[in-house]
Amino acid sequence: MLLKPVKRFIFISYNKSFLKLLFNVAKCFVNLYSQLTTMKKLFTLIIFSFAGYAGFAQVSPDDAAKRVGDSITVCGKIFGGRYFETSNGSPTLLNMGAPFPASPLTIMVPGEVRNKMGYAPEIQLKDKNVCITGRIQLFKDKPEIIIYNSSQLKLQ
Repeated sequence: MLLKPVKRFIFISYNKSFLKLLFNVAKCFVNLYSQLTTMKKLFTLIIFSFAGYAGFAQVSPDDAAKRVGDSITVCGKIFGGRYFETSNGSPTLLNMGAPFPASPLTIMVPGEVRNKMGYAPEIQLKDKNVCITGRIQLFKDKPEIIIYNSSQLKLQ
């Protein structure tokens, strides 16, 4: 009868040790994930900072839909835009290549990037030719580029 409590004690000790090990492994994964997220943001910033030197492909706004997933430079005229001040993230949407709703490419400027720019892009860039460097992605089945840094945008 003495053996049963001893076995039970060993089993409980084993479970506690195992749970501590699992907890420590989980903490390591959380730390690794946060470091990778920070490194991903830094890598994105570095890539876009040197985009002009890296030889990104340059295409027209009409060809952007064919390059979804690619990091490219798109040059064209901004036909207008709209600032959504009360929306989540206060984005500014710029229409490149044609007026809305026929715009072949949308440029999305998050509110925090807009604030760093020091001007209203929907007003300042209207009827101007610009080059935007970034990754083409789809939003509601329409191609768009998100501006993470004002250096992604160059006036022609």
